[in-house]
Amino acid sequence: MAILIECPKCKLRQPVENRRCGTKKGCNLLFKKGDGKVYWIEYYTDGQRRRERIGLSKKLAETTLDKRKVAIAEGRKLDIVKEERVTLKELVKGAIEENAPVLDDTQALLEEQESLLKERARLKDRLTEVNARLEEIEDLISERIAL
Repeated sequence: MAILIECPKCKLRQPVENRRCGTKKGCNLLFKKGDGKVYWIEYYTDGQRRRERIGLSKKLAETTLDKRKVAIAEGRKLDIVKEERVTLKELVKGAIEENAPVLDDTQALLEEQESLLKERARLKDRLTEVNARLEEIEDLISERIAL
């Protein structure tokens, strides 16, 4: 049972006693205080090795490891809750079902916007017709005044 530290650069887990990352990758990073080191615990239960990611706190890793040791010694089940796995297909299906009303609203808004754009184009054409008619009227008025 041990506390491990994860190298922030190469992500290799190794004992906390190591002050330097000793990988074959040539990382050789020196672990400093406040480097964003991630702590892991490693223990054996039911004949299998288990590793848990604890986080940035060494103290929390120590207390969690002690808790696991006590639970194993007493023969209790560990309080590790496995999250239920969700497939991508289920996730997409759920997202579609949740967003179905939004998609319907979006479709209705798009149709409304399209009809408004058609109405705008029709009014613009009508306005050009009215402006042309006004120019004709102004020309007729100026001709009559000139007579």
